[in-house]
Amino acid sequence: MKDAHMISVARGTDIARLTLPRVPTELTVRERLITRLSECHAITVLSAPRGYGKTTLISVWLEREFAKGEQAERTTVIWISAAKIENIDDVAKMTETIEAELAATEGLLLVIVDGYDHAKIEDWEHGVIDLVRENRNIRAIFTGRDPRRPDRWLAIDLDQDRFAGKDIRFSQEESVALLSNLAPHLSEEQAIELHEQVGGWPILVRTAGLAGGKKQAAANFLKNVAEVLHFSHAGREFVAATAHAEYLTVDMTRHLFGAEAETMLHRFESGGLLVRDDSNDSSPRYKLLPIVQQVALDNLGKEVIRARRLELANWCAENKMGESALKYAIAAESWETFRAMAVQFRSEIMQSRELQAAIRNIDPDVSATDPLIATIIDVIDGPQSRVGDIPDAGYGDDAKPHELFSELAAKASFARFNGDFENAKHLFTKVNEYLVNLEPNTPIEPMLPMIALQESLIWLMTDDLHKCAVMLTRLYREARRNNQVIEMRNAAGILALINVFGGNAPEAEHWFTELDAMPDGEGLFEEMVDTCADSARALYALGRLDFEAAKQHIEALNPATAMDEMWPFIVFAQSEYALLNGNIAQGLRNLEAAIVTHSERDQPGTLTRQIIAACRANLLLSQGDGNRALAALRSADRDHPLVRAVEARIELLRGNNQRVIVLAHVSTDNDQSHDRAMRELRLITAIAHLREQEQDEAARIFKRFISDDGVGMLRALALADRGAITELVELSGVGHEDLAALNERLPESPFIARVKTANLTRREQLVLELLHQDMTLSEIAERLVVSSNTVKSQTRSLYRKLEVNSRADAVQRAAEYGLI
Repeated sequence: MKDAHMISVARGTDIARLTLPRVPTELTVRERLITRLSECHAITVLSAPRGYGKTTLISVWLEREFAKGEQAERTTVIWISAAKIENIDDVAKMTETIEAELAATEGLLLVIVDGYDHAKIEDWEHGVIDLVRENRNIRAIFTGRDPRRPDRWLAIDLDQDRFAGKDIRFSQEESVALLSNLAPHLSEEQAIELHEQVGGWPILVRTAGLAGGKKQAAANFLKNVAEVLHFSHAGREFVAATAHAEYLTVDMTRHLFGAEAETMLHRFESGGLLVRDDSNDSSPRYKLLPIVQQVALDNLGKEVIRARRLELANWCAENKMGESALKYAIAAESWETFRAMAVQFRSEIMQSRELQAAIRNIDPDVSATDPLIATIIDVIDGPQSRVGDIPDAGYGDDAKPHELFSELAAKASFARFNGDFENAKHLFTKVNEYLVNLEPNTPIEPMLPMIALQESLIWLMTDDLHKCAVMLTRLYREARRNNQVIEMRNAAGILALINVFGGNAPEAEHWFTELDAMPDGEGLFEEMVDTCADSARALYALGRLDFEAAKQHIEALNPATAMDEMWPFIVFAQSEYALLNGNIAQGLRNLEAAIVTHSERDQPGTLTRQIIAACRANLLLSQGDGNRALAALRSADRDHPLVRAVEARIELLRGNNQRVIVLAHVSTDNDQSHDRAMRELRLITAIAHLREQEQDEAARIFKRFISDDGVGMLRALALADRGAITELVELSGVGHEDLAALNERLPESPFIARVKTANLTRREQLVLELLHQDMTLSEIAERLVVSSNTVKSQTRSLYRKLEVNSRADAVQRAAEYGLI
């Protein structure tokens, strides 16, 4: 042994002669690294900051690999502490030792240089590299901190294996295992969070563990041991210059640090101090370890950090990085800057969920006095946040009209989503009063299209489809002019749906074409922006009995149990598909699940109520359950075209042809907006006249039905009695091609030819109601002033019609049929 302070030598298994560090007893053996070190490369380099356990790792490996075995007996290990190399004489001593041991050994000479980049002279290790190059039985292992220094060795001709910091740091499992020994009170979730904060930096995990799992102990270690950020003074400058950034790109780093940006990024990544993310785009992003960032920010002070973030916000804005610009403006709490950028980068707000989360987290005291921020928060919160009572605490008053405008818009949105449509109309009327006098280029202006879209939904849900279409057409043109994709797609989708309801096939196809030409509606409301469009496409395809296309569009829809304001149209499309495909049970399950979730929004007098009633009744009727089908309609507007068409079908299947004809002659303001349902009603009426032997009238109505080739004609034919359709075609001389197409696509109608319903007499209905009140038969007889025998007879007749055998069953069945 030449120099006890610089070089130690062990021959065979006598590794006790080496100046190895004492390994902490609580550390677990890291099998994945032991295995990798055992691979025999000419040169192995371990580069990582202090505290990554490089020397400890090699010590454990030596103790395991050279404690026994034939290979160990034939191996000589030279351990060199490079920090002790101070001059050229020390290098010469080291070289002499290696050459002497090389001459004396017949096996492997393993040269381990610990801290090779700590020597006080530059590039001294090149001599060791040359010896490895010249002798096949030498293997060299270097540990150090600078990952770029081995590039200067020009040793591409040698087999090398390089461990970077990201390779040597603890895995999540290793961190959790160590912390479970050192701080057993920590939960696994807490241990994982600590691991992520320090990036698996071994010494920091251990330090925090010894301190009972406190992250601050790791932060204090970094502060007190400055050389741990080992890249000289420039490394510490790099951290100080970039710590306020959420993430770094090469361009941003160059702006913050200077020309050496790429070099420093690479060094810090190799050292495990930066995490690289390649998922976003072609330009990689880097993020400092949270613990490193925390230590640097603690040293800067709040005002310095705020000023730097504001400067970075402006730089991002200049470079068209809108999402980052807005995030930094929020972090800097520069609300004037944020407002200006929100106008400029409105689309980024709509598309970025991370940015939306940052906006939601703005101090409520700020949003309470800032109309633009308040309105943005209301819009991005969307339907999910608008459940429950309308908030009373506002942030505006009559003296500040813009603030009051934002409060009114927010309250109107709450009222609309919760089904309080009359109140919502009143509030939006007030909103529009402010819009009349709104000055151009105000901060609130970018949010106006979204507010207009919300108002239009009131008229959609309250079934004023004409007014809704007028508003949406105007909104669509404005959104197209300003390239506002979300509003464009919403408006076009609803307009397509309105035209499907109205039976206007060419206009519906026009809006489908417009939608196909638009970009996807990604970002805010991404899951629901196309609900109306996909529902319209599905209903349109079902109208033509194109089941493959219908299935495609239905599968594109959310489940109707999602928090989607347009859920009734999802139910409509799913129910129609189930009806025509014969999957009635699944259709009813989907419908009932949606109703349970959205029960508070199933409001009387709305389109929702009519859609749900019509869908449920059709599905029940296809099972032959006329009583429950009629009961499903009792909560709806019986004069609405959607409901009248279904009721007419029920009456036709009951054989009440005259009632069908009466329903056809009812006229309402909604008839024109729902011509798809009216066309179905006309066909049912033609069949009723046919069954009443009124062939001329039947033929006339059927000809009108066939000539009006709008949305849903084949569907209406498919739902009708096929024998009657065949007879009408022969009688009128029209519809032969349509009948052929119908028989090819759907050979049989979903409905049976006849259904029976419980038709109670007036007296039976009275008896039923008194039974429901738990009165005895004697009490009922006394109430109705008849004999007990008469009541018994009426009760037996009632049971027979309801197909039950007891009072309890009669009451239950009557409730199901809507008779009580």
